[in-house]
Amino acid sequence: MLNKEGLRLGLICVTKELNYMNYLLLIAAIFVLLFALRKISLIKYSKRHTAIKEAKQNVVSLLWGVLVVSAINFIPYQVWV
Repeated sequence: MLNKEGLRLGLICVTKELNYMNYLLLIAAIFVLLFALRKISLIKYSKRHTAIKEAKQNVVSLLWGVLVVSAINFIPYQVWV
């Protein structure tokens, strides 16, 4: 049987592991945000492309933008937790 002290120590260990996981998720979200912003900034827009190439560029920009918005929403949540 676990006594109160053993249960308390077990909860402290679980809490510390969750705390490290929150830091890891925060760091990962920051790197994802920086990577996605870099990818968006490297997309070249020119007026000589066909409509299909322009549509492809817009879709790629939109997908990177979704990732950026998700990271911007997730980072403050991780800081709050």
